This record gives sequence, C-alpha cells and structure tokens, in this order.
Amino acid sequence: MTWDRKKYLLGYAIAMIGLCDSGTQVIAQQTDASIEAIRAVGPKGKGNPSASSAWKDLVSKGAEGLIPALEAMDDDSALSSNWLRPALDAMAEKARQQSQPLPLARFEAFVLDRKKGRAARACAFDLIQSNDQALADKILDSSLDDPSGEIRRMAIARALGKMPTFSVERQMKEMELLFGKAADIDQVEKIAKELKALGKEVNVRSKVGYITNWSLVGPFDNGGNKGFLSQLPIEKQPIDLAKPVAGPKGELAWKNCETSDKAGVVDLNKEVGSEKSVVAYAFTRVNSPVEQRVQLRIGSITSVRVLLNGSQVYEHDEYHHGMSPDQYIAEMNLKPGVNSILIKIGQNEKAQSWEKNWQFQARLTDFAGARANVEPMGPR
Repeated sequence: MTWDRKKYLLGYAIAMIGLCDSGTQVIAQQTDASIEAIRAVGPKGKGNPSASSAWKDLVSKGAEGLIPALEAMDDDSALSSNWLRPALDAMAEKARQQSQPLPLARFEAFVLDRKKGRAARACAFDLIQSNDQALADKILDSSLDDPSGEIRRMAIARALGKMPTFSVERQMKEMELLFGKAADIDQVEKIAKELKALGKEVNVRSKVGYITNWSLVGPFDNGGNKGFLSQLPIEKQPIDLAKPVAGPKGELAWKNCETSDKAGVVDLNKEVGSEKSVVAYAFTRVNSPVEQRVQLRIGSITSVRVLLNGSQVYEHDEYHHGMSPDQYIAEMNLKPGVNSILIKIGQNEKAQSWEKNWQFQARLTDFAGARANVEPMGPR
C-alpha cells in the first residue's frame, strides 16, 4: 500500500470517528433535553404535554437512554419518577427488539453505589434481574441491609428461601441475623414466628419501632369536618401538658396513654370517648442523636394530620377506608436532640357500626422501613 493510500485511509478513519463522536453528542443532548422535560412535570398535569412528547423521544434512544434516565430519577420527585420508571422498561424492550446489548456491568455498578437514589437503584436491579438472574442473586446475597426497601425485601426473601437447607443450629443463627436486618413488618413477623418455632422469643413491637407512649387530649368539635380542616388553637402554640386545653364543653386535660397492643394501636374510643364528629390529638417526643431525615409511618382508619416541632408536615383527609400499618408516610427532618410529634386524628358523623372505629398507630423508620435511630422519650 502506498503512503498516499495510507494517509487517505487514516484521514477517513479520523473523519468517521469525528462523525460518530458528533452523533453521540447529538444523541446525548437530545436525551438530556427529553429528561429535563420529564423532570419538569408538576402537580395537576403541569408539563404533561411536553413530557409525553419527551417520553417518546427518550424511549426511541433504546439502550443509550437507560443510564441517563436512571441518573435522573429523584427520590424526592415522585411525579417525574413515575414517568421515568415505565420509560426504562420501554427502552429496555426497544433495545431487545433492536438486538442492542444492555449495559449490565453499568447497571451493577449503579446498584452497588448506595449513594445513588433508592428508587433508581431498585429500577437498575429490576433490569439486571430481567436479564441475568445469576448476577441479581449475587447482588442480593450482599443486600440484607440495603437502603432501598425494595432491594432489601428481595434480599431477605432470598435468604429465607435458603433456610430449609440448613441445620437447626444454623437456621437459628441465620434467622437471628435476618431479624436484625428485616424492615418490612410482614417479614419481621414471619421471621419472629420461625424463631419462636426454633425456641427463641423476640419483640416485634420494639423491633419495628411502634410508638407506644402518648399523651392524648380531646374530643374537639368536627362538625362538617371543619375541626379537622381548620387549625385549632392547640396546633398554633407550644404544647404544655400541664395546662388544660379549652374544649367545646369545658377544659380538657392531657391523658397519658401507653398502649399494650402488639402493633402499637391506640383505641381513641376507649381512651378519649366514643363520640362522632370530633377530633383528638396525640403527642409524644423522640430524641435524635443527629439531624436526620426519617419517615413517620401511620396506620389510621380516619383522617390524620402530623405536626413536627409545631409545623405541619403531612395530612390525609379520608374516613373509614380501612387501616393497615405503614398506610401513610410522612417524611420529616429531625433536628439533633428532642423533637415533638403531634398527630391530629379526625372522626366523622356517620354512625354505622363499621364507621365507629377510631384508632391509629405510628412508627418512626428510615427510608427502607427499618426502625429509625431515635430514642423514644414519651410525652413528658
């Protein structure tokens, strides 16, 4: 081959590399623009038309859009994440249709980086599990304490599935380990039952962090749900348990309540009074060793409002729709030291037998659902 021919081929190769780089940059820019349009969605359909078009553009990128989409998922933005989750599945499907290899090694690195978002890591793991079960199992074997509740739950379930192959002695050891790591209440209860069968009793209520010691006051009027929707005086001032509170029929004293229910349920009909069209308040305190973001997970058969250190952080206004642990989640920032929690619980006017229940339960957890690193102090 002549020198001129070599120079020509080298120049051609360099030019083609430049074109490829340019094309890659264009695709990256288009992907970024699509993701930004999706991230801009807001309540009440804000940005939905642009996001819908951007979603289609993002999906058209196939495998090339997967990692940028994972990086864009934000645990604090449920709306945009709800758009991006199905986009990931659609991109993966498009990649399969076009015989594009999925970047499984990059997915693995993403999942193993616990500084990444919990939801995004769970999505990356789902993509791995759909394409390489052996790799997924390898990850789960080291994920018993994962900060993503979804990944931790699968890791605990996998570990439980191995138990029948172990000796009784090893089962006891492994179950004790799993009891310490489990976060979801159903898994904690299952492990506790297995441990009991092996001869060891454990305290589920303490393990999952149910708050059992409260101070209660009520009832206050809730005619037409106005008592719940409005901000009553008790919500506007520092709590002083030594001072009676003005009620509709005179002064009301705070009442200490330490529930013995295994799930931390407080029966307000029993503790406050079996009345309708009323609201009551439950107050307690916790000591946090550091500033930290936690979840107050509540079960309530009626409406609830949560105030942390005097400021409202959550509200759900619905009556007699069933009750279960972790039904509602209030995210809150605890300050170092003592923090006060005030929960307002409503009761409506309907009087059918199944509409008379009035109760709640609550526990403080980290974002995986494990008991939060706090010291319960009780109300006083």
